Amino acid sequence: GARRGHAYATPEYLDRIGPPTSMADLGRADWLGFDRTPVMRDGLVAMGVPLPMDAFPVVVSHHVAQWALCCAGAGIGMMMEEVGDPEPRVVRALADMPPFPVPMWLVCHRELRTSRRIRVVFDALADALSAGGG
Repeated sequence: GARRGHAYATPEYLDRIGPPTSMADLGRADWLGFDRTPVMRDGLVAMGVPLPMDAFPVVVSHHVAQWALCCAGAGIGMMMEEVGDPEPRVVRALADMPPFPVPMWLVCHRELRTSRRIRVVFDALADALSAGGG
């Protein structure tokens, strides 16, 4: 399944760069990246955000650390809406930016597949997560 993600930043950060009113305006922001691959940049460019190659000056592979940087005003970060929307320190960077899918994987160790108790819980989680909009 997949959840919906959005770009978030602190209001102070958005004021500092000039509040974005279009996808093109997001091109002047610093984005928080997860790695040095072009996947995220290419996806944003395809959505209409004209990002230069150096648009990700901060790369942090740990999601919690990256979210803390976003909430502290270091740049624009991506987060699932159920985490980002209720967070009082940030707002969506551009209100009408289309959401992006956030894939979700439910995994367990292969040896646990033989346990009936684990299988029942695993199946219940899979059903609940897929019914939740994913």
